[in-house]
Amino acid sequence: MQKEFKKLGFLLTIKQSDKFQLKEKDKEKFGDYKSKLEKYEKLFNIEFKKIDDIIIELDKLMQVILAFGKNGYEAFTKKAQLLKAGSDTLNYVIKFIEEGDLTHGDLIHLYLLFLKAEKEKKQSEDKRTPIPFYVLGFLGKEINNLKGDELRKEFRYIFSDKNHLDALYNFYKAVSKRYKIAMEMDYNKMIKTQIDVAILQKTIKNELEMLEKDKEIITKYIRKK
Repeated sequence: MQKEFKKLGFLLTIKQSDKFQLKEKDKEKFGDYKSKLEKYEKLFNIEFKKIDDIIIELDKLMQVILAFGKNGYEAFTKKAQLLKAGSDTLNYVIKFIEEGDLTHGDLIHLYLLFLKAEKEKKQSEDKRTPIPFYVLGFLGKEINNLKGDELRKEFRYIFSDKNHLDALYNFYKAVSKRYKIAMEMDYNKMIKTQIDVAILQKTIKNELEMLEKDKEIITKYIRKK
């Protein structure tokens, strides 16, 4: 994965020592990565200015996968299990990567979507929303019952162009905010509580009804059960 990520312009750290070693080894080569990063900067509206910006930590990537593949609750509460040998959580993520339908490029898109939401959360007034792992989980729940080419097609629909990405991201960002309000509980308690599917479905339905823009893009992605 380190080799494949590097081909795409990103440095994946596996061990604690990797971050320092990779920074020392590649900091003078950062300019070589810039041409690979331009497409990501345009799509996600993210700027990569220094070597630290292209470093992806393995444990954070695994949390992102867990959020998308299962839900935000799992990502928040099972973090400690991700690096525990033999744990069901670790085995799930390994299987998702090794036997799953998404490529390394797809995983980078997923991580950058998390990064986009995380940066926006840090800049927000409440420092809580959007909830990045919830945004990923709500996106994932619509297509995780699919397999193979069908899953890849639906997944890549999100990132096919900036209009699609912005429309879906803004929609699920709004859903994560409204879901938080609807849960009527403290943030720290909420993220340790299982996702309430009934409240989530109602929140999505209400948000769809209020949509005035990009409804076609969003309804095409949300699969009718």
